[in-house]
Amino acid sequence: MFTNKKQAKEAITCFAFANKKPLACYVDDSRRMKFKCKLPCKWVVWLSKSKRLDPNDFMIKTMSTKHKNCPQKRTKFGNSNFLAVAFEDIIRVMPNIKIPALQVVVKMKFSIRISADISRRKRDSARRKIEGDHVGQFNRLWDYNHELKKSHPRSRVLINYEQERDANGDHKFKRIYVCLRPLVEDKKKGLESALREK
Repeated sequence: MFTNKKQAKEAITCFAFANKKPLACYVDDSRRMKFKCKLPCKWVVWLSKSKRLDPNDFMIKTMSTKHKNCPQKRTKFGNSNFLAVAFEDIIRVMPNIKIPALQVVVKMKFSIRISADISRRKRDSARRKIEGDHVGQFNRLWDYNHELKKSHPRSRVLINYEQERDANGDHKFKRIYVCLRPLVEDKKKGLESALREK
């Protein structure tokens, strides 16, 4: 069971990489997908939307597990976005990883060889995605600040960040302090009640 079509496609792509199988997608619409081996082989998998569960869920309906072709060192997915997704965690830890090192990681993890050009494109794509995520998250803090003050008037929200900008001209987030007015008032009422009881 896959939560959406994208997750299902990534799982099949991962299988193709890990098993060095030249798979291709022959049917791809809003409700179903069909993957087959490109060589003369009976391996096939059909996926379609679930009718009983979440309407976005994709399920494997039919799957043949027999592969009769020889393993391939290159697959159709070598030029897809899969590499950027698969190695995003590595790029987060080692954003300055060199191309030869990235090629070694791909070879060790998936037993395939990829060109320096593909490695560079996927590494740079992952970097852009990660940097964009950081900028987006920082911007959402200000939206959060605005919404809190709108829903809880007289609340305090302090966002602390370094005044100096980095090489990209962005501020570095340090911490956020939130003091909701309803909580402060409840605390005061509780203290007053406790004092009266004494």
